[in-house]
Amino acid sequence: MVKMYRFFLYFLFFIVMLLLFFPKENLFFALEKELQTQKVLIVNEKIDESLFGLSLKDARVMVEKMEVANIKEAKIDFFLLYNSLVLRDIELSSVVGNFFPTHIRFVKMHYTIFNPLVVSGNAEGDFGTAKIEFSMKTDKLLIHLKPSKKVLQEFKALLRMLKKDKNGEYSYEKTL
Repeated sequence: MVKMYRFFLYFLFFIVMLLLFFPKENLFFALEKELQTQKVLIVNEKIDESLFGLSLKDARVMVEKMEVANIKEAKIDFFLLYNSLVLRDIELSSVVGNFFPTHIRFVKMHYTIFNPLVVSGNAEGDFGTAKIEFSMKTDKLLIHLKPSKKVLQEFKALLRMLKKDKNGEYSYEKTL
């Protein structure tokens, strides 16, 4: 029985050390390289590695050489059972401003091994609040939007693209 406890203690110690000393910056660069194949670039970011995560500051996101967003802060946490991504103070380009409010206060996404085929999260901004869910099993993106007054008054074209439910909330569903 003591050998069993010792084995689990060593295993837990190994996992914690692996998380602490894993080259998180290299993982981010691999993600950046994968995004480049989709013509998405993240430029001018300042990277700061912490014990269990990675922080980015002042990142600009470009799609096909056109700037689409500025992200003031991004924090990625890597834990064994739970991983998260938090984006704060996102300013979308003025090109998007005709269709969607340009300021997003935060986007919080998380992934857990207890539900390994689903990435979920929430967001808040000038558009209101949103709950986001992506199923890797079906490749389906589902967004539930509780729109702000600004969206209800100024962005009627956006609302026409969404399905309204009986609670006054809107939903968007797309298979990728």
